[in-house]
Amino acid sequence: MILKDGYLFTIFLSSVVYFVLFLYCLFIRKSAGIVYLTILMAMLSLQGVLSIKELLAEGLDAKLFWRNLQQIPLFSSAVLTLGIIMFYMRASGKVRNRSLLVLSAVAVVFWILLFTDSHHHLIRREVWVEPYGNFDRIGASRMPLGWLFFLFFHTLAFWGLALLANHYRKVVGGRKRQLILLIFAGLCPYLLPELAKLAGGHVNVSTSLLPAAVIFFYVLHIHEFLQVRPLAQEKVLEHMSEGS
Repeated sequence: MILKDGYLFTIFLSSVVYFVLFLYCLFIRKSAGIVYLTILMAMLSLQGVLSIKELLAEGLDAKLFWRNLQQIPLFSSAVLTLGIIMFYMRASGKVRNRSLLVLSAVAVVFWILLFTDSHHHLIRREVWVEPYGNFDRIGASRMPLGWLFFLFFHTLAFWGLALLANHYRKVVGGRKRQLILLIFAGLCPYLLPELAKLAGGHVNVSTSLLPAAVIFFYVLHIHEFLQVRPLAQEKVLEHMSEGS
């Protein structure tokens, strides 16, 4: 069934790619800062699996259960992505850990309120089942507190983008192109769904994050953004060219 349905297949494929990247991160687990990237790939792979479970589930209650579970890797990914960017920006370990701890605490509060929402209705105003390709998924309208959490987690993405944009003037040469790639990666989850709508289709969150995850992995590991300080690496390259 997964291979025959286009929507399910793209979600499944993205989950597999994330899992392969997760395994590779385990292989290079001694690299500096790789722990953030490792957990991020695992969370995104889980997100795809939970999305498929939602589409295949029968009934509103079952679908809602899997949709709620998806919020754990989804909002964890926002926090982890910011952690990766802060590590690259060489924020002090104390500042980085304190920031991620506070953000994670906010995420935990959100998850508790979300899973108990049937008792207090603070997060969602209404929940329904809506078509998605050949399947159905959960649709929902938010309460003010739900919108507050929604905007909070999206603010994390724009916070990370702002840090990268601010750092653009501090790097030189090929580092600028790589930084532009990272900024583009951060915009992918917002651009791809809108482009899909214009083409008359839908793009799942897990699928829309796939190009971003691949770009992050390519730039941060292949180009060793997490291995050497950017300015220090530029000096190394300068000395290499002088020596030749």
